[in-house]
Amino acid sequence: MLAPLIESPARQLTYVPLHWQRYMTRGYNQSELLAKSLGQILDIPCFPFFRRVRKTLPQLGLNSNQRKANLNQAFILRQARLSNHVAIVDDVLTTGSTVDGLCSLLRNAGVEKVDIYCICRTANVG
Repeated sequence: MLAPLIESPARQLTYVPLHWQRYMTRGYNQSELLAKSLGQILDIPCFPFFRRVRKTLPQLGLNSNQRKANLNQAFILRQARLSNHVAIVDDVLTTGSTVDGLCSLLRNAGVEKVDIYCICRTANVG
């Protein structure tokens, strides 16, 4: 359902990582599953470019400023060969705090264009 809406797909896909403890509890990362499925449909490679290095509070119920503070230095960029156009896949985009941080890491590494592919975007959260 998302794939046909992407006119000029990125050359590489990545996804929002979970902290390892959350991954062990849940047993899967929904953003990773979405990214890998989308990559197969669009024939685009999917890579785990990011690692969550700090366990954070759940974002649910936090306002925009709290979300930014909660995610401060929560992610690192793994060593990788990056293209100039990368898309980050996430399930839900609320304030954009998570993908903003990930975009900054990619841009600081020289990526020229970063797209965000998400399934759902919430309306106007404070």
